[in-house]
Amino acid sequence: MMDSTGPPKKLITMQEWEKKLAETKIWKEDMNKMVMDFLVGQEWISAAQEFQRESGTKSCIDDLASIETKRVVVKQIERGDMNRAFGTLIKKYEKMLLSNRVLFFCLEQQRLIESILTGHLEDAKLEIESFLSWAEIMPELWEEVERTKLLFISHDPFLSPEKDLLVRSRLLILADEVNRAIRTSLNFEPDPKLSVLLKMLTKVQDELDEQVHFPRINVVSSILEDPGN
Repeated sequence: MMDSTGPPKKLITMQEWEKKLAETKIWKEDMNKMVMDFLVGQEWISAAQEFQRESGTKSCIDDLASIETKRVVVKQIERGDMNRAFGTLIKKYEKMLLSNRVLFFCLEQQRLIESILTGHLEDAKLEIESFLSWAEIMPELWEEVERTKLLFISHDPFLSPEKDLLVRSRLLILADEVNRAIRTSLNFEPDPKLSVLLKMLTKVQDELDEQVHFPRINVVSSILEDPGN
């Protein structure tokens, strides 16, 4: 009867593995690009700027300060400071807004809602007329425009059938949408290359482990683990 376990796996010693690693060419420029990509992707701007000065590695984003501006805008939206957020977006990301009209509408809608909530009805009166024009520009938004108008003319917005528009979680959802839109406009990668590389490393090591015993790289500690131990 044949042994179903198959032949024993070959053992690659730590010395053999380290020798192969030493023979592998890794270009410093490529490593620096991955580090920069990771720092920018995580929005560690101070670290990215310092790394850029020290290594001379350019970021894929021309203006790193724009990421900090994005962060400020997102925080403003989360706390309902829509006038400041809207002003900054128009100034810094007008092209992005013009190319994403639904997001533009949502921002104007939320700005109007915040004016109603804070009792700035004079501001709301000025905004409502231009806001109503969205129903003509994008007919598919007609229902949302009407709901917002009914909220505006309601004696008590919190008793209005449209009171769901006042839920504060809407701010967090809108802030996340703005964050994603700006990241896309700045050519952010969905996943930093270094993170993708680590995922690939884990997958390759798992597949290789089926064939041989070898020194695995611990992706947490970055330490080679001796297969003989």
